[in-house]
Amino acid sequence: MYKSERKKDILALLREQGFSSTQNLAQQLAVSQTTIYRYLTELEQAGLIRKEYGGVTLGRPAERAGDDADWRAQEHQPEKHDLARRAAALVEAGDTVILDSSTTCVVFAQELAKRAPADVTLITNSARIVLALRRQPEFRVICTGGTYLARHDTLVGSPAEEFVATVTAHKCFVSAYGVTPQACTDSDPADVRVKRLMLARARTKILLADHSKFDRATTFTVATPGELNLIVTDAGTPEATLAPYRALGLGVLSAAAEAA
Repeated sequence: MYKSERKKDILALLREQGFSSTQNLAQQLAVSQTTIYRYLTELEQAGLIRKEYGGVTLGRPAERAGDDADWRAQEHQPEKHDLARRAAALVEAGDTVILDSSTTCVVFAQELAKRAPADVTLITNSARIVLALRRQPEFRVICTGGTYLARHDTLVGSPAEEFVATVTAHKCFVSAYGVTPQACTDSDPADVRVKRLMLARARTKILLADHSKFDRATTFTVATPGELNLIVTDAGTPEATLAPYRALGLGVLSAAAEAA
C-alpha cells in the first residue's frame, strides 16, 4: 500500500477514535512501530496530527484533510495526469462536455487544453477549472454558479443544480472518493447532488479514478457502476480489481494501454 494511503488511513482512524496509541495504530494498519513513527512524524510536521502523552490525536487542519481539495490535489499527481491524458483523447471536436469539480477533473482539463480539440464547450462547477482554461480561447467555458464550498473548492446548491438541469452534453466526466462494484461514493451531499445531475444530463457517463480510489467507500452514492458507461484509470490499478466492473458490462480504459 502506498505511503499516502497509509497516512490517510491514520487520519481516518483518528477521526473515528479521537485519540490512539501508536501501538494501536500499528496493529490496526498491520505495520511496524518504526513505520508508524515515521508516518506520524510526517503528519505532525504537516500539522495534521498532534502528539500527546501516550499517543496522538488530530491536529486542527486534519479534521478535514481527507476531503480538503488542496490535500487531494497533491496526491497521485503522475497517475492523475496519465489517466487524464487517456481520457482527454475521448473528447471530439464539437463535443459539449460536463466536468465536476474534482481534483482529477482539474488535471483532466489541463490535459485537454494541451490537445485543444476544436469547437468544444465545457460546463463545470469548478472555479479552478475555469481559471485553468482562462487562456484557452478555443474552448467555450460555462460555469454553473452556485454557493462556494471552500472545503471541496466547488460550487453547489440550488443555483448550480438548477443550471445543470437545463443543459445537455455529449459526455460527462466525474470522479469520486471511493469506487466499489456496488457504488461510486463521495463525502459531501451537496456536491454529490450536483454530480448526479451532471451525469443525468450527459449521453456518455465517464468515471475518472486512479488506483487509490478502488475498494474504498464513503457515505453518499454518486453513481452505481451500472449507471456509468466507462471507467478510466491509471496503470497502477490491478486487472483483478477491474475484473468485477468488466463483468458488469462496464467499459474500462487504463493508461497502460496508452504506453503499450
